[in-house]
Amino acid sequence: MDQARRALALALRAPYVAVSTFI
Repeated sequence: MDQARRALALALRAPYVAVSTFI
């Protein structure tokens, strides 16, 4: 259960990390 929540958080955080990396 915790692993799924961690995966979901990572999926939600990935786009923001990519944007900050490009900027």
